[in-house]
Amino acid sequence: MSRGLIGRRRELGVIARVIDAAASGRGGGTLALAGAAGIGKSRLRHEAERQARERGFLVLSGWAVEEVTEPFRPLTEALAGGFRDTGLPQDTRLVPHRPTLAHVVPAWPEEPAPEVSVTAIAEALLRLLEVAGHGRGALLTIEDAQWADADTVAVVRHLIDHAEAHGALILLTVRSHRPGDALRLVRQFADQRAAVLLELTSLDTGEVEDLVLSCLDQDATSAELLAFIRGHAGGFPFLVEELLAGLVRSGGLVRGDDGWRVIGDRLVSAVPVTLADSVARRFVVLHPRTQEVLFTAALLGQRFDWRLLPHVAGLDEDVVLASLREASDAQLLTGEADRIGFRHALTRDHVAALMLPSERRRLAACAVRAIKQAHPRLSGGWRDLVAELAELGGDRSGAIGHLMVAADRARDRGALATAIARLERAHALARRDPESALAIEQRLAHVRALIGDVDGALGLGIWALRTRAGRDDAPEQEVDLELSLGLATLKARRCEEAREHAARALSRATDLGDGARRARALSLAAQVAMESGDPEDAARLADEALTAAADDLPEVRCEVFDVLGRCARLRNVDRAERAFEAALATANEYGLMRWRARALHELGMLDLLETMRVDRLRAAQRAAVEAGAPETAATADVHLASALVVRDETVSGREAAERAVAVARRLDLAILPLALIVLAASYGHERRRDEMEAVLARAYAASPGDPAVEADAWGHARMMLALHEADLDGTRAALDRAAEFLRRCPDQHFSYWGLRALLCTLADRGGEQARAEAVAVAGRGSGFNRALRCAAQGVAAGRDGDPGRAERDTETAFAIMRRYERCDWLLHTIRWLIAPAALADSWGEPITWLQD
Repeated sequence: MSRGLIGRRRELGVIARVIDAAASGRGGGTLALAGAAGIGKSRLRHEAERQARERGFLVLSGWAVEEVTEPFRPLTEALAGGFRDTGLPQDTRLVPHRPTLAHVVPAWPEEPAPEVSVTAIAEALLRLLEVAGHGRGALLTIEDAQWADADTVAVVRHLIDHAEAHGALILLTVRSHRPGDALRLVRQFADQRAAVLLELTSLDTGEVEDLVLSCLDQDATSAELLAFIRGHAGGFPFLVEELLAGLVRSGGLVRGDDGWRVIGDRLVSAVPVTLADSVARRFVVLHPRTQEVLFTAALLGQRFDWRLLPHVAGLDEDVVLASLREASDAQLLTGEADRIGFRHALTRDHVAALMLPSERRRLAACAVRAIKQAHPRLSGGWRDLVAELAELGGDRSGAIGHLMVAADRARDRGALATAIARLERAHALARRDPESALAIEQRLAHVRALIGDVDGALGLGIWALRTRAGRDDAPEQEVDLELSLGLATLKARRCEEAREHAARALSRATDLGDGARRARALSLAAQVAMESGDPEDAARLADEALTAAADDLPEVRCEVFDVLGRCARLRNVDRAERAFEAALATANEYGLMRWRARALHELGMLDLLETMRVDRLRAAQRAAVEAGAPETAATADVHLASALVVRDETVSGREAAERAVAVARRLDLAILPLALIVLAASYGHERRRDEMEAVLARAYAASPGDPAVEADAWGHARMMLALHEADLDGTRAALDRAAEFLRRCPDQHFSYWGLRALLCTLADRGGEQARAEAVAVAGRGSGFNRALRCAAQGVAAGRDGDPGRAERDTETAFAIMRRYERCDWLLHTIRWLIAPAALADSWGEPITWLQD
């Protein structure tokens, strides 16, 4: 074995530069080492990790493996190993993310979030890297990324995309001759200059000679040996070492008192000229029981737990340990403690290729029994390994069953791409088993619906539905399929198709007398009606669903309360609050974390409209992070920011808005334009026009031509600036522009219809029409709109010679405004606005208002 890294000056220079950049705080980056197997990628990775540790970096190192394995395996290994001794950083910023991170490392004591997505996991890992690496630097490496599962690749893509947010250095090694998601990923980012891709080539002649001398630990050796190695190793470091090992085993290279000596005739006749030949020649001279142990190990993976080997091979532990030592001496194995592995993935491949089919089937069946006995729950990656071994052992039915369970576990961990891969593998095995194939297709349809692949879900689901309908042997499953497809089409906003699926599910469930499925179908129909812009029908269906939903259907009840709350919010805030409080109580009782976050957010939204208190919005943001729902967390942050700006806590509001903008941009969320507008409004509140307009330009770019964005830009940001500049004509003009766009999206809630009505009334420019419009629009029931409408009515009454009504209306407005927390400036602004009219028309106490 070589005593150091030979050659690679260019690559080492690049590694030094990217580590320097990460250490100096100039942002994270990504380095990919690509090349054929045995070219030296792992040696460079080890060197990068050594340099990073010397600089004080946190180093997290994971390894993907070729065999079927659990989702997020390299990330699990990296986090479990990197924090084994210290545990997770005790930083309050990480506390909400711990339940999500527990899905990556199930061995951690935190209770995993019950529902999670790959996006949530990526965001939690991003935050962990940011916190853990702060002030010291962090390096995350993934070896053999070409074998990483699709969900791990998705997380890595997110980390690469947003390296500036976490500042860690990411290093991947990938085989360039194995096309796959990881290689495509690194090439894509290299093309975009977001990653550095180093494609390793063979060592040159001089470097091969240096490597040979390093392995032999001497300054010179025979020209004959050097010529042989140069001619057969192809400049591959691993093959250089393997050929030297083969020479030693075959007697072609012998150690003497004066160093290593070449036996010329043995060099010609007995030395293997390929890696496969080298492995085979060393293998055949081993003791038969060592061969059996190696065959067994090859089935368990490149790295394996040696303690399983005695049970699979039927040998005593001492015998197995002696065999492992013999294999290590032959340079076929390496490792320490309980985790031993083959020297290289190629070594394992060549050992496995030496097995006869009958040997493979026998040992695979033995391995299944041993693993089940040692790990009865088959947690972690054991279930996937058992599925693979069952297939090798000829037990197709067992393999299908294990793959389906593994798919369910992956789905529950948010690893939907891995779940699909498991199900597709099971489907391939079930070609001669129509019943199993049909069951798998149903699950595939459901998971594809969850991942947003509507067409894929429909293709599988409709076929399964027709098959089930033709057989008429499982009507309940037909209803479940209709519900899954209805949910998929609803998420894609294909409301007409969703309505049809909901109607068929409802009809079938009613015929069956199945109350639970009927409640689910009614809930789906209510959600479709709400999405279609028919709140009255949505409320009717939701009331019917609530009657049908028993207490043992808490998620359905939460869905229904949510629809009822959203319907009522447009017209009756008190009724909406009762519905959302019922959803929160149900979520708390049954531990539904996502629904808890959502209900808290909806209640916080009502607070924003009615009292401007922010405690429930803060609780919603935290609950969403804990539940692994970054989309909800970002939405809560947007509304929290909006409330804080109105409360004159502009700096805190801007921080919340910037948080929301960062997450929305990373996750490509539809809420990004609104987050930017709230950020712009924070500048308008401080009369910083240039910064405001720059942010508004970003909002327009995020959603070009969107009337809702135009309405909010004029009605929130520019209106706020004009109001704080005491430019009443400009304030009214901004609200008039907002109204033009709001009429094109009538269901959009807007809090300043009442203010527009007041300003139009004060200016005597279309005041009556503006007041009438403010009574009919969405959001008319919010406190601020009610207060400003009352103030407008009071001004009109005073102008019409009715001072008593004017005073009653304005006092009602003031009473509503006093309920708003930390918003005294709004109350004073209203009094400032109406004081000249009250003075001119002789009603109220305008002088006192102005003095206050």
